[in-house]
Amino acid sequence: MSSPLSGSVMRIRTRLMNQAECPKRIASTALRYTLYALMMGVMMYAVTMKAVSHPLCHLFDEHSLVETLQVSLLFLTVLSGFCVGCLEPRKQALSILVMGAGAIAFIREFDAGLDVILFDGAWQLLAAAIAVATLVGVRRFARDLTYSLYAFLRTPGFGIMFGGFMVVFVFSRLMGQQVFWKAVMAEGYMRVVKDAVEEGLELSGYALILVGTLECLWETYWGVHHVRKKTDSGEDASAQVPMGS
Repeated sequence: MSSPLSGSVMRIRTRLMNQAECPKRIASTALRYTLYALMMGVMMYAVTMKAVSHPLCHLFDEHSLVETLQVSLLFLTVLSGFCVGCLEPRKQALSILVMGAGAIAFIREFDAGLDVILFDGAWQLLAAAIAVATLVGVRRFARDLTYSLYAFLRTPGFGIMFGGFMVVFVFSRLMGQQVFWKAVMAEGYMRVVKDAVEEGLELSGYALILVGTLECLWETYWGVHHVRKKTDSGEDASAQVPMGS
């Protein structure tokens, strides 16, 4: 049994180690968010150049650059969610939820093509199948669901991801209503303007969802690394710094 003195020494040592990690975490956060900003800037620059060199009527169809960027962001979101589960087995439930939601959104972006290739409403059937598979997968790891969700809710990544969901599935839908744009532009109404705003909001929302998932992946990696570092140094791994701290 350890004495109160040794326990105090251990707490002081842990606190000093955590303080030593602060500059590294600040630097890594600044670097990551700079890269996120560059990613969004490069995407919008590419879309702008495409709009300048091609007719606007082809900028938002099923094979457009905007659509390609959207599905690419969703694919990376699913991949990042998968990596979270690989790094931390106790976050398998969260990983499956992220992958399932990303896969459903991915399928939705191909709704028109699937209706032509397969049958009308094919994407809804595929989305429903993915939703069922997601629920089955989450149920398999239901014991760790509360832990994984609670850990994620405490991180900045959750706020970023939630903001992305609000932009894509709420704000872009409201801003994309024809009745709004017809009221704004009256007789000068142009559908391409409505599409530009709606698709641009979707693109930014998907980017935020990816950023939130990447932040979750980073926090998971850092947490696992922190535990391994403590284990290698012979300290109690339960003294791990909480995520989001």
